[in-house]
Amino acid sequence: MKKSFLLLLIGFWAFGSVSQIEAALGPSNVGIIAMESSSQSKELAEYYAVARGIPREQILLLPGKPGILVSRKNWETKMRPAIRAWLQESNRAMQIRCLVTVWDVPLKIHARPADSPEVETRKTHLIEARAESVRKIASLLGYLEAAAQGRKPISAPGLSPDEPVDQLASRFDGALKKYQQVVGSLPQAQQRQAFTILQSMVLATGGNQSILSLYAAKKTAEKKTSVSAQQALFAGKQQAYQETLQSLERMPDTPARDESILEVTQSATGLLGGIRWIDEELAQLEKNETLAAFDDELALVLWPDYALPRWLSNPWHYTNDARPARRTKTLMVSRLAAPKPQIVKRMIDESIAAERTGLDGIVYLDARGLKTKPSDHKGSYATYDESLRLLAKRIQEKTDMKVVLDNRPDLFAPGRCPEAAIYCGWYSVGKFVDSFTWRPGAIGYHIASYEANWLQMPGSWKDPNKIPWCPGLLEDGAAATLGAVTEPYLLSLPKPDPFFSLLLTGKVTLAEAFHRTKPFVSWRVILIGDPLYMPFKNNPKLRHGDLPPELSRSLPAAAGQSAP
Repeated sequence: MKKSFLLLLIGFWAFGSVSQIEAALGPSNVGIIAMESSSQSKELAEYYAVARGIPREQILLLPGKPGILVSRKNWETKMRPAIRAWLQESNRAMQIRCLVTVWDVPLKIHARPADSPEVETRKTHLIEARAESVRKIASLLGYLEAAAQGRKPISAPGLSPDEPVDQLASRFDGALKKYQQVVGSLPQAQQRQAFTILQSMVLATGGNQSILSLYAAKKTAEKKTSVSAQQALFAGKQQAYQETLQSLERMPDTPARDESILEVTQSATGLLGGIRWIDEELAQLEKNETLAAFDDELALVLWPDYALPRWLSNPWHYTNDARPARRTKTLMVSRLAAPKPQIVKRMIDESIAAERTGLDGIVYLDARGLKTKPSDHKGSYATYDESLRLLAKRIQEKTDMKVVLDNRPDLFAPGRCPEAAIYCGWYSVGKFVDSFTWRPGAIGYHIASYEANWLQMPGSWKDPNKIPWCPGLLEDGAAATLGAVTEPYLLSLPKPDPFFSLLLTGKVTLAEAFHRTKPFVSWRVILIGDPLYMPFKNNPKLRHGDLPPELSRSLPAAAGQSAP
């Protein structure tokens, strides 16, 4: 009896936790951040809170000067602690799942100084670790090359500490092949011992992955379909290594963390894999791509200290459903800003009005006719172009909305897109083209770099002939958009098909659709608009079953029970 009650209690707790996470955002789940010294920021925060029924105690007035950029030090020592303390006060962190930054809240956080003590310490440590790995490889090479020539091992060949890893791999492969030939000519009794040495050499330089590759080659050569118990063991190890690395990579980037990652990396991919990882880390430190969107770092305000590489995997992305551990501490973030304060009010009002009646109008998708190939990676131009076509096909086959798909390289011409409800296209970097008249509550974004590198521009445009797409779309009449505050690399932007498909179900808010399809956090891509906006809440266009299975799981649990 006691056991049954305990299981029931655990089941109830688990169900409650999942339901809380999966339920659509509501006003009680939203916190608003405005700048204390900006009257416009405070006014817009109040305006949005009243419009959406958000409790006034869920507005934080952040000390500091308004501006586009804030220093990394200011963020880490003043702003982040203040926001974290506010969230933890009165258990707000238990309730708030989404933060809204309002006019005059900084847009970007400066890169970490390239000559900071923590960076210099890491560089020194990594260079020393690389030299040690090269020394170990040199020792192995000395043994192999001497044995292949039928003489006793001598001192290791002289190798530079910064010897290119590809040259190291090539030299080791050459020595390995010669050694294999020698082993093949030995008496059978001696071969077993020689092959044991050979396997240890391969494991040291190529790690667990090299043994798996040998098993795969053997399986192909012998035309076997089953997996041996030994091969399964090595595969299990490799999976464990990858999961451990994913955890370690989120830790603060210190020499201690580097040491742990290097140890696991060498177990997984050997000394050569370890050197490749060191080289990648040193290259990242040199490039110092740590400038980030304020909103993207804000999403992690409840995390303990974490690494600052280019980016971190977004725990909320639908491909991470099997690894949900960090979701409860990862906040959704949206921004209410535009070229003028009155545009922000219009965005709020139109979103709420369109939500009541249901957004309707024409879908404009501006592809480029790029063809995908099997070799295309997930962030290739062609895969994003194909996503536009997949979205067009889904809407045409499953909804009553009119779709205009252009597969030509040219953009939609000015004035050629009336009654636009949805827009997505590319590729005109930092140069908005006014092709649209918009339905109230319309949503659109342009797949390109720098399109949110500024949003507020009082008075005349900085350059009327080169307006970024985010402020351009909002000034023109759209209610919501998304974009990057600086170069984001293509694969960091949400793909059009999953993002708009989730919205079209009417089951998730704008913020949820964005965060379920944005690949990275601690990076550079932001959402601009009312995070609670559900444009198709009262006229859903897609059913639960119209989405691919891996995406349909992003919908609230009950979504599959009530199709339109």
